Amino acid sequence: MSNIDETENQEYLLFKAKNIITERTQSSYLPDEYIGAEKEAETLYAILDDAIINKKSTVGLITGPKGSGKSSFFKHCLRKYNESDYLLVRLSGMIHFNDNYALKEIAKALGIKIPSGLNIFHTFEFIRVKLGKETLESQINTSTKKIQFQSLPVVILIEELELMLTSLSTSKQSLFYNLLDLSHYKNVSLSFIATTSQHDIVNMFEKRIKSRFTQESIKIPPLSFDSIQIIFKNLISLPESFEDEEYRDIWNSNVEKSLKSTSVIENFKKYYRLYNRVNNYHLLVNEIIDSLDYYDKDNKWINSKIINDGFEYLNQDVIEIMLKSLSVLEFTILGCILNTKVGTNINDDYITFDELYNGEYKKLSYSFFKNVDQAKKPSTIRILQHLLLLGIIKTQSRANDSGDFPKFKIAIDPDSIINAAKNRNDLPTVIVKYVTEWLT
Repeated sequence: MSNIDETENQEYLLFKAKNIITERTQSSYLPDEYIGAEKEAETLYAILDDAIINKKSTVGLITGPKGSGKSSFFKHCLRKYNESDYLLVRLSGMIHFNDNYALKEIAKALGIKIPSGLNIFHTFEFIRVKLGKETLESQINTSTKKIQFQSLPVVILIEELELMLTSLSTSKQSLFYNLLDLSHYKNVSLSFIATTSQHDIVNMFEKRIKSRFTQESIKIPPLSFDSIQIIFKNLISLPESFEDEEYRDIWNSNVEKSLKSTSVIENFKKYYRLYNRVNNYHLLVNEIIDSLDYYDKDNKWINSKIINDGFEYLNQDVIEIMLKSLSVLEFTILGCILNTKVGTNINDDYITFDELYNGEYKKLSYSFFKNVDQAKKPSTIRILQHLLLLGIIKTQSRANDSGDFPKFKIAIDPDSIINAAKNRNDLPTVIVKYVTEWLT
């Protein structure tokens, strides 16, 4: 192989290695091994065995702080089972914050076409028939007679359960009561797994729910220092399946040598005192990968200096780093939240989703882009959910009077958002101008 061909091959292998590792920092990535919660995984496997293999109706509750990996933990355990052996329904307290939204999502997952104009009661009748619990109404209603019985066990995952419970539209918790009541019938296989950051969530249940919600509680434990180191090593190492065995071995040897460096270990200990969640180390991984350069002999392979430089980068203002990591659309929505004027001081007042989406966001779209094209409402809600997870915004503990998305407000210093807009080169000029000039 000529020198030119070898150079191109090495560039290609570095490109492939970077892509593999960068993909591991995405929210959709699931590792082959879930480290740090092995005992808890056995408990969840027992619940899922009953639900999927034995077709029993079971209930499980996964608790842990925000960002501790509750949803990833569930998805990792669920991967053990064949997808053709169960039906998964995913609900989110952030998105399905009233009974109507939740029932529509359940019906959609079950493949039920609900005729327009039906109220919640009649919608639930279709679900009862689909799950095999016939009622007097379903025997009379010709529409429900056409529904094919769902033979697979159904598992409903409810993420951020506390947000669903605090919605005024579910204050009577009738949805949970009816679903749990349905799961107690012999011919119905309907199980619930809920995640929450509120450890005393059971106290939020009504008495009639508590008697039925006989859940197995699983608490996600904080990761130990050793676990964090193993997880980090796995994140930046190349897999056995990498296409070039020699390149893989050199790469992984450099990773192992670097992580044994005294200075790297000390930096890990300092950072671990502040952060012990995997997500907190994704920024470090990305910074390391971005530093690699085939044409720079000092940065051709992962080494202790690159890792230590990454830690130095993380020692910058954490809020500044988070604002840099937001997508252009996320940053635009954040600017709109800031510029939604409520009362005399936006920093002290919560705003509604409608005031943001049909107010400032629509106004911005029309003013700058001369049209009202916007992200769809579900996409905007997911953006708010991400901003909430990062701690950039916060919500009221209860939904508003109509049971809509909870009111929210900025939880960080507005000046940090303005400064971030000035320093980001990837933002469109109109957005930089909107944030830096309109808000000052």
